[in-house]
Amino acid sequence: MSLRTRLLLTTSAIVFVIVGALSIGISTIISRQLMHEIDNTLDARIEAIATTLRENIQIPSNGRRQRNPLSDALMPTRFDTVTQVIDPAGTVIIALGEVDLPITQQVLNIANNPAGGSARFTTSIGGVKYRMLTIPLINGGALQLAKDISEIEHAQGNIRMRLVATGLLGIFVAAIAGWWVARRTAKPIQQLADAAEHIALTQQLNTTLDIHGDREIEQL
Repeated sequence: MSLRTRLLLTTSAIVFVIVGALSIGISTIISRQLMHEIDNTLDARIEAIATTLRENIQIPSNGRRQRNPLSDALMPTRFDTVTQVIDPAGTVIIALGEVDLPITQQVLNIANNPAGGSARFTTSIGGVKYRMLTIPLINGGALQLAKDISEIEHAQGNIRMRLVATGLLGIFVAAIAGWWVARRTAKPIQQLADAAEHIALTQQLNTTLDIHGDREIEQL
């Protein structure tokens, strides 16, 4: 493998690693920031709902769940989130939205322990990704609030595609620049090698070499 080829491959490999690392870092930071904004939205809304429900929640006397009840506490979440209230046994007593939120063992633990903290995770319901937050109610039970993050997932996919396209363009430009640098660096060395071979074959020691390059090359 020639020196020119090695320089070109080395330059391209270095740029590839740098661009790849930067793309992964940027994608991760943006994804975390978007998810942080979703979490902030859930935090603000669930606290507003919980403040009203903790003291005033009433379990339906007929034992049936209330689907999309008209409530001042729940009305702000009707259009862009899914809200669900469960009792300590895990029975859904109030549901607002078109899907049922999953009730895991962690959610049941929160419903049976008012001081049990909260749970936050991403789940898939019917093939759609949701970010869900669960907090306990003082009188027992738990309040669950989830937001569809499919648009966030779509935005993250677009960002990754753009980063990949930008990275490929950067690698292409770096390859051209590397080729030019390799050619400029290797040309005088190749001239020197050709001249040395010519002298070895002809034994003409008075050959004058007209080679221009970096100071080290000219000295050589």
